[in-house]
Amino acid sequence: MPANTPTPVLIYGASTAVGAYAIKFAARSNLHPIIAIAGKGRSMVEGLVDASKGDVIVDYREGNETMARKIREALNKQGQPSIAHALDCIAEPDTLKLLVDVVKPKGHATFVLHERDYNVAAEALRTSITFVGYVHTGAFHAEANQGINYTPVGRGGDFGYIYTRLISKGLQDGWFTPHPHEVISNGLKGLSGALKNLRDGKVSASKYALRIGTA
Repeated sequence: MPANTPTPVLIYGASTAVGAYAIKFAARSNLHPIIAIAGKGRSMVEGLVDASKGDVIVDYREGNETMARKIREALNKQGQPSIAHALDCIAEPDTLKLLVDVVKPKGHATFVLHERDYNVAAEALRTSITFVGYVHTGAFHAEANQGINYTPVGRGGDFGYIYTRLISKGLQDGWFTPHPHEVISNGLKGLSGALKNLRDGKVSASKYALRIGTA
């Protein structure tokens, strides 16, 4: 059932594939306002959010202090005193500090990267790790001073069963769409050029796809 009351959600890394898909699921669940944090990929994210429902895009390049102010302003405009749910697709020290600043104490923050130190967030928030292996194991938690707790929690297989069918329906109905992508020509011969573009920061809010062969 879609949410019937305003439910703010913050998504850091909104122009990444994971972040963009999270926005689509949040919007489908009527979770608003969506606080989408992006940078160069802002134009892509604009097509995913709904300003009429209070969704906003905040540019991470403005720094944490400005971001925190804009997030609070967006929440105040919607009559929301705080935000309790966040997804961080980047998990750098500055992103964790921002979450601690703007997410209410013991609110839930989930992350998608394993090799990170989550102590700063785990001391103030409920934290978890969300990744594709969840369907085989269950959720993982990041605990202060203990790192990631790999004791599985929940029924991941049931979650995967439901969501794969929801994604299939979303593709059929059109509300769930692939991430922007470019097919590199010349098969694997184009790999070095694609990697160079990624290294040089020339790719944003998009993915490369390569065919095995040139046909």
